[in-house]
Amino acid sequence: LDRLSPVPEGCLQPVRDLLEMSYLHDSLLLHQVRRRYWDKVIYTNIGPIVLALNPYDYTLPLYTDDKMPHYIEEKGDALNGGSQVPTHTWSVAHDGYWSMLTRNKAQSILVSGESGAGKTEAAKIVVKYLAACSTYYAREEDKAEARLLTTRIENSSPILEAFGNARTLRNDNSSRFGKFMKLQFNSKGYLHGCYTLNYLLEKSRVISHGPGERCYHTYYQLVCGASPRDKERFRLQDPKAFQWLYTGIPLHEQPEGDAEEYARVRAAFDKVGFTAAEQDTIYAVIAGILHLQQLQFVSRREDAALEPAAIESLNFVASLWQVDAETLQKELLTTTTSYRSEVITKALSPREATEVRNALSKALYERTFQLIVDKLNHRLDKEDECPPERWIGLLDIFGFENFTVNSFEQLCINFANEQLQNHYNTCVFARDMAEYEVEGINTASIAPPNNQNTLDLIGANVGILALLTDQSRTGTDEKFLASVFDKHKYHKSLRKPRISNGTFGVAHYAGDVWYTAKGMREKNVDPLKDSLRLLLRSSENPIIANLLEAPLDEKTSRMAPTLAKFFQQSLQALIAMIDETNPHWIRCVKPHSAKKPRMFNGSEVMSQLRCAGVLETVKIRQTGYSMRIPHEVFWVRYMLL
Repeated sequence: LDRLSPVPEGCLQPVRDLLEMSYLHDSLLLHQVRRRYWDKVIYTNIGPIVLALNPYDYTLPLYTDDKMPHYIEEKGDALNGGSQVPTHTWSVAHDGYWSMLTRNKAQSILVSGESGAGKTEAAKIVVKYLAACSTYYAREEDKAEARLLTTRIENSSPILEAFGNARTLRNDNSSRFGKFMKLQFNSKGYLHGCYTLNYLLEKSRVISHGPGERCYHTYYQLVCGASPRDKERFRLQDPKAFQWLYTGIPLHEQPEGDAEEYARVRAAFDKVGFTAAEQDTIYAVIAGILHLQQLQFVSRREDAALEPAAIESLNFVASLWQVDAETLQKELLTTTTSYRSEVITKALSPREATEVRNALSKALYERTFQLIVDKLNHRLDKEDECPPERWIGLLDIFGFENFTVNSFEQLCINFANEQLQNHYNTCVFARDMAEYEVEGINTASIAPPNNQNTLDLIGANVGILALLTDQSRTGTDEKFLASVFDKHKYHKSLRKPRISNGTFGVAHYAGDVWYTAKGMREKNVDPLKDSLRLLLRSSENPIIANLLEAPLDEKTSRMAPTLAKFFQQSLQALIAMIDETNPHWIRCVKPHSAKKPRMFNGSEVMSQLRCAGVLETVKIRQTGYSMRIPHEVFWVRYMLL
């Protein structure tokens, strides 16, 4: 009870921006968000953030597409708080577009939130609005050209979702990669092109999934929706032949719609401009992985072997990929090393052969996904035809993650979120300081929230990722874990379990997360055998032959960046790119885990607000002057003093 205090007068009154409340507190903020949600108001301003609650219903009266012209017609008058229409994702897109035009500076819109919060849908809404807004007053022929480009950009979404999204426990259409879309505008201000950068595709999802989950959508779409000719060509007539696909959700319980989605994706490939040969090759790779992952290795005197039926299936995979079947079988069952002038061939165990098979599937899938992104960029990128400052970056990235078991992917994802939160804190704090300076307020004693300790623990020269890289080629998971505790035993952001259990903890801005060291080493390096790379590069199909990069020589291989190093470099480049822009933020929130409309769970929402960094906005304001009482109210209340 000693922590309770009465609610200050006037704090429960509705406000357009929650930072305009006369008194700031987490519980009051949650109360305002909850009340707006039940009033069917799903978008809320919290300072520079637009908070977007997933309604699981896009027919709410305030937000139907027929309201879009009201936003567009405000033009530049909407900037600096001048908008008279309800807050919306459109508002963020509108501010970004007109800020780009009037300030002659590139903008960025950063969309984040946990899985199932609606990030992908929010990003689609932004693109659709920017296309409509940029050509609203254009001539009819210019509109037609912009519509053609917009159609291509919109059609890239079902393609990327098919190959980069999957069903998880939290979300039926969860993005398992991050992307930064650079939307390009020509000198007239019309949307003219798009370039996409992708980050950290979840490779484990290529070959496995948890209970109640699925692998990437494209597998199920192909099995259900392929034409009779393609089903025969790819041997997909019997879905029960691919039992590994249905360990999470049994075949008879699979959700409906995969066949329709497959038809939609194939139509999207056509509209974007993929040739028939390119599409056939992409699906030949996917079909090959389907059959390859079904292979089971048996043990013969502890050596891996294949039954006759499995050999026949492997031969079919080789025919799909147009490589030598005998060599493919040999590479899956044996390994070859050179010692001085002697070549030694050693049989693999069933476990080792399975690991080789999995590495091949993951490498081919990842490179096929990258091929799709590259070809989309080739057809949509118009940077050379647009002024250098005329672009808006749209970041749709994985939110902060904290599962029962957290591994390498979660460490990278949460490190990315720490970097973005640091960037956000800096920007918002700078805006508050500028406001205080205008009012002549002394700010010498005010310091911003600072997560630099955590960033250094993970990403510094002797940070966790660097230590992982040091151990990746010749060390072990145990040595990596020991080195983390040895180098950082006094670090305030590192947590050590009381009883050793193979984990280490990191104090993130959203709370402590415990990571499992086992398996991190393997995930950080490319485990694919050079001989398998050479085999795939010998394919008679030129597209497949160029999927995998050529093996590096021994010296270059030692210097090649690990996945962690590559991700750090990509993240640094992303932050540098965002730093060149004027940023805008959309934080997506799932009001309830049931994924149904008209349900609200306060504790779940509060947890997401914390993970999304929204409560950091309150902290930043509280470090300064959080009481914002209007002058008139202040005078009436205190004039007797």
